[in-house]
Amino acid sequence: MADSKSIAFFTHNFLEPTHHSISKVLRSLDGFGLHVFAKNSWIKYFDIPNIESRNFYTNGKLSSLYDSKFIHAIYDGKTAIRAGQIAKEFDFRFLLSFSWWV
Repeated sequence: MADSKSIAFFTHNFLEPTHHSISKVLRSLDGFGLHVFAKNSWIKYFDIPNIESRNFYTNGKLSSLYDSKFIHAIYDGKTAIRAGQIAKEFDFRFLLSFSWWV
Protein backbone atom coordinates (compact mmCIF):
# COMPACT_ATOMS: atom_id res chain seq x y z
CA MET A 1 0.00 0.00 0.00
CA ALA A 2 2.92 2.32 -0.65
CA ASP A 3 0.84 4.67 -2.84
CA SER A 4 -1.93 5.02 -0.26
CA LYS A 5 -2.75 8.10 1.75
CA SER A 6 -2.19 7.63 5.45
CA ILE A 7 -4.56 8.22 8.32
CA ALA A 8 -3.48 8.23 11.96
CA PHE A 9 -6.45 6.53 13.65
CA PHE A 10 -6.86 7.00 17.42
CA THR A 11 -9.15 5.08 19.72
CA HIS A 12 -8.88 3.66 23.21
CA ASN A 13 -9.93 0.14 22.18
CA PHE A 14 -9.33 -1.06 18.62
CA LEU A 15 -11.76 -2.55 17.79
CA GLU A 16 -14.17 -3.96 20.31
CA PRO A 17 -16.20 -7.01 19.24
CA THR A 18 -19.33 -4.85 18.90
CA HIS A 19 -17.75 -2.35 16.46
CA HIS A 20 -18.96 -4.01 13.26
CA SER A 21 -20.01 -0.78 11.55
CA ILE A 22 -16.64 0.87 12.27
CA SER A 23 -14.90 -2.19 10.85
CA LYS A 24 -16.94 -1.96 7.64
CA VAL A 25 -16.08 1.71 7.17
CA LEU A 26 -12.36 1.12 7.75
CA ARG A 27 -12.30 -1.81 5.30
CA SER A 28 -13.98 0.35 2.66
CA LEU A 29 -11.16 2.91 2.81
CA ASP A 30 -8.99 0.80 0.53
CA GLY A 31 -7.12 3.85 -0.81
CA PHE A 32 -5.98 4.74 2.69
CA GLY A 33 -3.41 3.09 4.93
CA LEU A 34 -4.34 3.16 8.60
CA HIS A 35 -1.82 3.72 11.38
CA VAL A 36 -3.69 2.73 14.52
CA PHE A 37 -2.85 4.32 17.88
CA ALA A 38 -4.66 2.58 20.74
CA LYS A 39 -4.21 1.39 24.29
CA ASN A 40 -5.94 -1.92 23.68
CA SER A 41 -5.96 -3.91 20.46
CA TRP A 42 -8.80 -6.35 19.81
CA ILE A 43 -8.04 -6.67 16.11
CA LYS A 44 -8.49 -10.45 16.16
CA TYR A 45 -12.24 -9.96 15.69
CA PHE A 46 -11.99 -8.13 12.35
CA ASP A 47 -10.06 -8.50 9.10
CA ILE A 48 -9.05 -5.00 8.02
CA PRO A 49 -6.38 -5.33 5.31
CA ASN A 50 -5.43 -1.65 5.07
CA ILE A 51 -3.92 -1.45 8.55
CA GLU A 52 -0.26 -0.61 8.00
CA SER A 53 0.82 -0.36 11.64
CA ARG A 54 -0.44 -0.81 15.19
CA ASN A 55 1.00 1.42 17.90
CA PHE A 56 0.49 1.29 21.65
CA TYR A 57 -0.60 4.75 22.76
CA THR A 58 -1.95 6.21 25.99
CA ASN A 59 -0.72 9.79 26.16
CA GLY A 60 2.04 12.26 25.44
CA LYS A 61 4.16 12.95 22.39
CA LEU A 62 4.50 10.47 19.56
CA SER A 63 7.75 9.42 17.97
CA SER A 64 6.02 8.99 14.61
CA LEU A 65 2.77 9.73 12.86
CA TYR A 66 4.21 8.07 9.74
CA ASP A 67 3.31 10.14 6.67
CA SER A 68 -0.16 11.01 7.95
CA LYS A 69 -1.60 14.48 7.49
CA PHE A 70 -5.01 13.43 8.72
CA ILE A 71 -6.13 12.20 12.15
CA HIS A 72 -9.36 10.38 12.85
CA ALA A 73 -10.44 9.62 16.41
CA ILE A 74 -13.42 7.78 17.81
CA TYR A 75 -14.60 9.67 20.86
CA ASP A 76 -13.97 7.46 23.84
CA GLY A 77 -12.51 9.88 26.32
CA LYS A 78 -8.94 11.00 26.81
CA THR A 79 -7.46 9.28 23.75
CA ALA A 80 -9.68 11.32 21.42
CA ILE A 81 -8.89 14.56 23.25
CA ARG A 82 -5.16 13.85 22.96
CA ALA A 83 -5.57 13.08 19.25
CA GLY A 84 -7.19 16.49 18.78
CA GLN A 85 -4.29 18.16 20.57
CA ILE A 86 -1.81 16.36 18.32
CA ALA A 87 -3.75 17.40 15.21
CA LYS A 88 -3.69 21.02 16.36
CA GLU A 89 0.03 20.87 17.18
CA PHE A 90 0.94 19.55 13.71
CA ASP A 91 -1.81 21.44 11.82
CA PHE A 92 -3.36 18.18 10.59
CA ARG A 93 -6.94 17.73 9.49
CA PHE A 94 -8.96 16.19 12.30
CA LEU A 95 -12.15 14.12 12.28
CA LEU A 96 -13.86 13.12 15.51
CA SER A 97 -16.52 10.39 15.34
CA PHE A 98 -19.14 9.63 17.94
CA SER A 99 -20.84 6.32 18.45
CA TRP A 100 -23.69 5.53 20.77
CA TRP A 101 -26.21 2.86 21.65
CA VAL A 102 -29.85 3.59 20.95
